[in-house]
Amino acid sequence: MTTASGRPRPDRELCEQRDAVGGSSPRSDGDVDRPPTTTGTPSSTAEPSSWPPFRYHDDLVDTFAEIADERRGLAALVSGLTGEQQATQSLCSEWSVHDVVAHLVVPLEVSTPEFVLAVLACRGDFDRANVRLTREQARRPFGEIVEVLHRKADSRFTPPGSGPEAPLTDLLVHGLDIRWPLGLPRDIPEERLHKSLTFLTAAPGGGIVPKGTLGGLRFEATDIDWAHGSGPTVSGDAETLLLAITGRTTALGHLSGDGVSTLRGRLA
Repeated sequence: MTTASGRPRPDRELCEQRDAVGGSSPRSDGDVDRPPTTTGTPSSTAEPSSWPPFRYHDDLVDTFAEIADERRGLAALVSGLTGEQQATQSLCSEWSVHDVVAHLVVPLEVSTPEFVLAVLACRGDFDRANVRLTREQARRPFGEIVEVLHRKADSRFTPPGSGPEAPLTDLLVHGLDIRWPLGLPRDIPEERLHKSLTFLTAAPGGGIVPKGTLGGLRFEATDIDWAHGSGPTVSGDAETLLLAITGRTTALGHLSGDGVSTLRGRLA
């Protein structure tokens, strides 16, 4: 991905802060019926995840290829949306579907010097700068934004200090921010879900995962071989865990386990 409008109250800035993985965006707390998915085979013996201390060149290439595929796939998905669907409230409380797609092209259209100038103009506030730049992109016709997302799908931009797992996670989470309210199903490849969940839980912080979300809980995916942590259990399919871990309270109603009430309290 994910402090809009001059830093609103914390429960409305989560989506924004999450986007240290690629930007910023506000979150909605409303209940949304999730679209159906099938994403792999569950395992009852999943071990806690750990992020590897190094990665091979082929791994980098594969992740960038996954990013390009996600961009093209999302562009194809949203290209046929009606005006009403484009204006639909996303899971980000202050952003419509149109706005979320605009956010995703910011790193593809805004150069590093331009972004630095925007941050300086916002007195060093990364989130406010990103929201301002997203607002500028969102003024463009929706079809034009979608065309950029498709045409520049092969961009290898990564946020400073981050690898390609960051923009991959940004695309997966924001894709869900769009698809859940619209009820659009999609099967996310298991390896991408595993990679993003591991990225988020290996080194939580940096504004991506709400502070204090993960400690003392065990998160278990029911549809892929992934788990993290120890303690009371929070179980659900991988895409629902992605949303919950990044602070989308809409996901809580689709989780089970004796740790859900604790998680709910932390995200309140």
